[in-house]
Amino acid sequence: MNKEKPLLIVQARTGSSRLPKKMLLPIIDDKSVLDVILERLVENFSHQNIIIATTTATGDDDIVEIATRHDINVFRGSEHDVLSRFINAADKYNAKKVIRICADNVFMDISQLDLLYRAASLNDSFDYISFITDSGTPSIKTHFGFWAEAVTTEALKKVRDLTTDAVFHEHVTNFIYSNPNIFRCCFIPIDRQIQDRPSLRLTLDTLDDYTLQKEIYSHFIENNIPLTPKNIIAYLDIHQGYYVKMQKNINQNTK
Repeated sequence: MNKEKPLLIVQARTGSSRLPKKMLLPIIDDKSVLDVILERLVENFSHQNIIIATTTATGDDDIVEIATRHDINVFRGSEHDVLSRFINAADKYNAKKVIRICADNVFMDISQLDLLYRAASLNDSFDYISFITDSGTPSIKTHFGFWAEAVTTEALKKVRDLTTDAVFHEHVTNFIYSNPNIFRCCFIPIDRQIQDRPSLRLTLDTLDDYTLQKEIYSHFIENNIPLTPKNIIAYLDIHQGYYVKMQKNINQNTK
């Protein structure tokens, strides 16, 4: 495999069962959750190397409209077979490597995304690269909400060929990191400071998540404070009430 830049694929749809149309909810002023995700990506990566993978459902026309406003290309595919959506999107843009970004992570750590991007660009030894806790939990299975994951298109096609289980076709990379004997996986340790705060939850899944995150996000933007995990943790440590509410949300919403 030739060394090449991976394609950043933002996974977004409006049909979420727990919080429908969460991508369209305002997070700051008149900007939606998806707006701020795309703005942060465009500030740090080329427009040409970012696409949104959404569905063919009529409701996701709104996703396309937002992407167009940000000059971001869109691929539309299966609503429930997300694996096939990613494979077809990668094939359309001739991408041998992709970085999967979930559009419900508005607090994504851009510096860690850049690290992942460079690691995926320079390394052809692995099928999958992401982050992991000391206890062995891949970042995608945590509630922290700071990271993306890199995977080769070849590995995604291998998953498609090896299993028809709906779970693995909905959760794109689950089969890969669950089978390290089949796939070559590389995991980057998650910072201890983050792991030491198990109540930290910044993935957007429910209305309660949204209410909390809108408050936190507004504080950082209105005060022009960089959205880094270090700064976020420092703020939350002072406002412990957020952790209490986050833990309640964790208890009610398992990953």
